[in-house]
Amino acid sequence: MSGLVSCLSPKHPYPHAINEIVASYRDLVREYGVNPRQIILVGDSAGGNLCLGATLKLRDAFSELGSPAGHVLISPWVRSSDPLKSSLFDVVSSIGCEVYNEAYTRNNPEIVMCQYTSPISAPTLTGLSPMLIFIGGLEIIRQSTEQFANKATAEGVDVKTVVVEGRPHNYIMLDYLSTKQDREEAYHAIGEFVLHAHHNLNQTGEQSTVCGDKVGQIDQI
Repeated sequence: MSGLVSCLSPKHPYPHAINEIVASYRDLVREYGVNPRQIILVGDSAGGNLCLGATLKLRDAFSELGSPAGHVLISPWVRSSDPLKSSLFDVVSSIGCEVYNEAYTRNNPEIVMCQYTSPISAPTLTGLSPMLIFIGGLEIIRQSTEQFANKATAEGVDVKTVVVEGRPHNYIMLDYLSTKQDREEAYHAIGEFVLHAHHNLNQTGEQSTVCGDKVGQIDQI
């Protein structure tokens, strides 16, 4: 397991964090010989947004690195042009989302509508690896997340969604917002997803290492 603490906005707005993820992915594959099909990207909330932005960038600009085996996305922020409505029952607010968005994109129109910051706006999601998406039933971003999941499914991506009614944004990550059963069921689902991804790797008979020339400068993303 490898964890990445990416740089934060507003000091380091887009594309700094995505660059770091892609660079780390490159190092795992090229420097440490990790098979990309053994890599699963995991992120919650804004981290889910970064995972999706990075995997789209890998598909579009660094396909020679190979695709990850899958994605585990917990309450991912997929960004939508539809206005959000705050709720007394969620832990995030529409105003808070606007503040985060401004810090990350600096309200640059081209960046705001970019698929790497707004995955739901991607012209196509075709070619992305399987996804396991957790959604709290009370999330103010529930609708856009479900729209993203439906779009991905319609475009051939293997997507499994887990919606738990009565739970807010990022409920799995916060003990006081979830029950022990919520967390146990989530961990079980994640475990099955990972096992299935590795089973598929073994079925294909792929080698456990990947060799090749190093890719170009990541800072050009």
